[in-house]
Amino acid sequence: MSETHPGAVYSKTKERRGYATLQAVDPHDGGQWDVLLSHDQMDWIAANGKGAARELADTVRWSLLNIRHLYRGVRDDDRDVDDDGWLCYVATPEHAYNWKSGEKVRSWPHQVFLVYVTDERVVYHWRWDDCSEDDPHLPVDYLKRFRDKVF
Repeated sequence: MSETHPGAVYSKTKERRGYATLQAVDPHDGGQWDVLLSHDQMDWIAANGKGAARELADTVRWSLLNIRHLYRGVRDDDRDVDDDGWLCYVATPEHAYNWKSGEKVRSWPHQVFLVYVTDERVVYHWRWDDCSEDDPHLPVDYLKRFRDKVF
């Protein structure tokens, strides 16, 4: 077993009371490992309608397993996040969901889907974001926003 951050022992499985377990790409070996999503966050998403719930159920889950890139060390000024242990899963899903209607639509043009996971392996946030002009599978300013490329 190897250390992921001080005090944490690496394991493929992860469980915590009040959280659901989702599968994601393991940054250690490219296989799969568990990440967590709080029941409170799921309740908040459900309260935002069908589109938000479908995005969580489909797009977030798909993106955690079908990455284009994976980065460690997240710098997100909009959310006041600056943490070397956090991960950002970058994906380019073929479809999205309209949050108002819940309708499945083509993915948003010139956008990538980002899922942020804390160093405790908890899904913190996800969103569509503008892609880089250099690479349509990377977010804009990716060189400034992330410390290290994992995959």
